[in-house]
Amino acid sequence: MKGDTKMKRVNMRTTIPILLGGLLLTVQLLFFPITQVSAEIDRAVTLAAGHGASTEATVNIHNRLTIAASVVLQRAGSDNSFERRRVRLELINPSNQVVDSLNVEIGHDLNQTVSGRNGSNSSPYRLAAPNALGGTGCRGWKVTLKDVEADAGRTPDPSTQQITGTVKFFTVGSTTATIDAPAKFGIVQSDTVERNINVPFTGDVKIQANWDTDEITLDNFQLHFSLINTKGEVVDSDTGYSRDSVILGISDSQRMKITYRAKCTDFGGSSSWKIRVKGSSLGKVKNVDLKMSISDGLF
Repeated sequence: MKGDTKMKRVNMRTTIPILLGGLLLTVQLLFFPITQVSAEIDRAVTLAAGHGASTEATVNIHNRLTIAASVVLQRAGSDNSFERRRVRLELINPSNQVVDSLNVEIGHDLNQTVSGRNGSNSSPYRLAAPNALGGTGCRGWKVTLKDVEADAGRTPDPSTQQITGTVKFFTVGSTTATIDAPAKFGIVQSDTVERNINVPFTGDVKIQANWDTDEITLDNFQLHFSLINTKGEVVDSDTGYSRDSVILGISDSQRMKITYRAKCTDFGGSSSWKIRVKGSSLGKVKNVDLKMSISDGLF
């Protein structure tokens, strides 16, 4: 499921001089730039006891999306008995390259603070890719946890205590994009027309359309629309009236609308995404104008 979109704020201050009644005052202004974070997937992780132990959490992500991960960890065993266990966190891309990493020390009640974060629920460690890979299709990313205890002589040995936690993968950036529509087109009576479209990445797709009748009539014609993925599969369809036409007695639920969650399994085929439209048996239509958007997600 797509996680809730969260808004994270980072305080930034600046000072400006103001002349008031002959006195020069300095006023501090507070700004809140906002970074959008969306489309979360959680993975539970356990780092077993033992020197050199390792574990990983994986996720498939579309190449057009930029990935980041937050990590929350807790070590077993009391902090009164064991020192913090040394662990290396790495974010690894599909080419097996480390794109971000942290060396941290994990305790039971309190972890080491690194880059202002301590690996707790309220302050998770963070790893981030510098950018999206680009291109089509999905590939696998992973976060690895590795025991890096160099001093085997510490007694009692922190590496004898397992670590549990959660790796939360999410995308960073704009969460909604407009899908470019093909040029307006017409459909003769009972004919079928297909047009290629570009679904840019995984996420929730919304498709609506406007059109006009091309007959001398007061009737409004319904059309049947189908969404076809890159493998030639019809993944969703709907029949209804034009989105913006003024039609007495017609509710919004009777207007054509496709909502579909595009997943990694929909990509990787040999064809383009397509819209297929079946014309009305009552007559011709013209100016079919697609209105499409997508909100990104890890699916």
